[in-house]
Amino acid sequence: MTMDQADAVEFRLCPKEALQGIGWAAGIGAALAGFMYWRAGADSLSMSTGLAAALIGVAILQYAWASHDRSVHVRIDQFGLHAPKSSREPVAWARISRIDFVRPRRQPLTMRVFLDDASATGSSAAGIFGAVYRAFQIAPINLPVEDLEGEPQAIVEAIRRFSPATLVTF
Repeated sequence: MTMDQADAVEFRLCPKEALQGIGWAAGIGAALAGFMYWRAGADSLSMSTGLAAALIGVAILQYAWASHDRSVHVRIDQFGLHAPKSSREPVAWARISRIDFVRPRRQPLTMRVFLDDASATGSSAAGIFGAVYRAFQIAPINLPVEDLEGEPQAIVEAIRRFSPATLVTF
């Protein structure tokens, strides 16, 4: 559940998103089994059924992991943005130049956090690498947000609530 407190908004992993993966895996597995049966007959039925079961098993494991992982994936507060799985320390609003929400090809919706300083993520990018970050504004923090509870618009609203000066594109 998304926790909207007076001083912070926390986003956690959504098990419903992982539940959709089970349906997709079952559909793909059934299509694969049907195709293999059509091409090779009954001889390949056991192998295709095993592959379909493996796909469904992986999807069920992902669902189990998502339903038990209640850790905070993104925390937005008055001090900045914190993504514990992507950076060691919270990133202060003063160091964030902009935040873009993009959907890379064949990937989930991603929040890209562009920083004025590469060291803001706790990385040791200095010298030439720090200059590359600044020159090309490489996003050192990419956070997939499609599988989080709540709508991506809630993340945008939280950013605008705690840091109205931060440029957010959606």
